[in-house]
Amino acid sequence: AWDGGMVTAELRALFTERGVPLLDPATGARAFANEFAAAHRADTRVLIGAATALGGSELVPAPGRIARRELAALRHDPVIADHRIGAQAVLPATFGLGWLIDVAERAHPGLRVVRVRSFQVNKGIVFDDGPDIPRWVELSDSRVEGDRVIVDAAARGDGGRALPISHYTATLELAAAPRTAPVRPPHPSGVGAQDGASIYTSATQFHGPRLQGLRQVLEFTDERLVVRCRLTDTPVAHGAFAGSLHSPVLADLLLQGPSVLGGLLLGQACLPLAIGTAEYYAPLPGDADFLLTVDGIRRNANGITATATATGEDGRVLMRFDELVFVATPAMAAKFAESVANRRTETAQ
Repeated sequence: AWDGGMVTAELRALFTERGVPLLDPATGARAFANEFAAAHRADTRVLIGAATALGGSELVPAPGRIARRELAALRHDPVIADHRIGAQAVLPATFGLGWLIDVAERAHPGLRVVRVRSFQVNKGIVFDDGPDIPRWVELSDSRVEGDRVIVDAAARGDGGRALPISHYTATLELAAAPRTAPVRPPHPSGVGAQDGASIYTSATQFHGPRLQGLRQVLEFTDERLVVRCRLTDTPVAHGAFAGSLHSPVLADLLLQGPSVLGGLLLGQACLPLAIGTAEYYAPLPGDADFLLTVDGIRRNANGITATATATGEDGRVLMRFDELVFVATPAMAAKFAESVANRRTETAQ
């Protein structure tokens, strides 16, 4: 028994009389927290009886909150170093999205983000030589809509101006589990598939080895790109930019594919600005093959809009990014080439 809470003076006297020591609350709190430490992750627990939540199964909204996070150490992370555009490391958009998802899932225990609406990259985070500024994620008061909890999220930074800098915004939908995944018709086996390595060596994309997951090009036309993908899901910041169904490293491949197709159509390098909707059905597999299909292409004056769908070998959809908006930037092609050249120089040294 703990020496506090429901232990009244009478109970304390009873325990003392019987020679039973009480547990100091600070000692008990440390022991309780230690049970959930990483060292005990693989321990086996046995539950007897129904695993029924004390709060019941009804969805409960959570109040808004602000979660502050220090990003300075990310500039030294090997994965972020492999996302250099030119000479500067840039936080991938999927990490910005994962930052919002991580904070929302922490604020809603037992739920996971299964859908994202209106994700916007307002001002990307560049790790340059400037001073590190405070940054945070704001969550609105969440609301219940049917079988989901809805929350508006925004990542902001203090640039010393009257108004904070807006980095990323989105509306997140959380549920206990994702809905049943749709199944796409199987794609041909890829006889005659082309090696995807040239995507990175030719500066079609700028990513370093830890983000180079486009392995085999199975189809490449003006209307569609199909690529077999495989990539190690390298952990970053102890999962602080990931969700239950969102790996920021693996999800980056869903942005690389449309950028490749946009480069073919427009003759210019493309960068992501927005995701209309992101549907999550199952985690992308690390160190295992999955297919990425980019289609639904629409050109506009400044870039393209596309859909990127990741499927397992059985054709089941794992993740889909719809209404992906990419902007074409003439000067960016030179930056992509600079990234590749810098990497070759570093390798030679």
